Amino acid sequence: MTIPAEPAPATVSTNANFHRLSRVSSEVLVLEPGNSEWWAALIFLALTPVVLAVCLLKRADLRLTIGLTLFPVFGAAGCGVGAFCFHKFGTRARFDRDTRKVSVTGARHGSGFRYTWDQIQAVQFCAGKREPGQGTAHPYQVNLVVGTNPPSCLNLLNGRGKKPLRRIAAEIAAFLGVPFYVGTQPE
Repeated sequence: MTIPAEPAPATVSTNANFHRLSRVSSEVLVLEPGNSEWWAALIFLALTPVVLAVCLLKRADLRLTIGLTLFPVFGAAGCGVGAFCFHKFGTRARFDRDTRKVSVTGARHGSGFRYTWDQIQAVQFCAGKREPGQGTAHPYQVNLVVGTNPPSCLNLLNGRGKKPLRRIAAEIAAFLGVPFYVGTQPE
């Protein structure tokens, strides 16, 4: 099988991998947004009473106390809005052995993609394309290799975090029972 050597087109890249795999049952694997943004919001909220207590113990000026106490509140709000948007619009993929169907949804996938089990030829983990202004960290991709003559790649994830993205790609390939490729080489 010839695997495309160029990275799949990706409209969104993140600085870290915020997705996780979860087993709904022994026959269903789901790729979905994780909970790290929600945890960050909770940590910011937990800091609010600590900052307030320190300000009160040190007898800080009232305006300084209010200002310092609002910092973690704004941080929590920012993380909460980000988490909400990520969970509402982020990529989701459902791999169902019972129905032998794969569905990919999320804002960047438009109306979504639906494939039969047999249309998925492989799962690819590869280096992504670094866009201008993205910094020095190198992005990686998790792609579904779909179809045959020639196969095309559907980008599931694009971001930093080589080890977690590679683990996700390998686990999806094992669940689907298809070859796992690193770049264009089978693993």
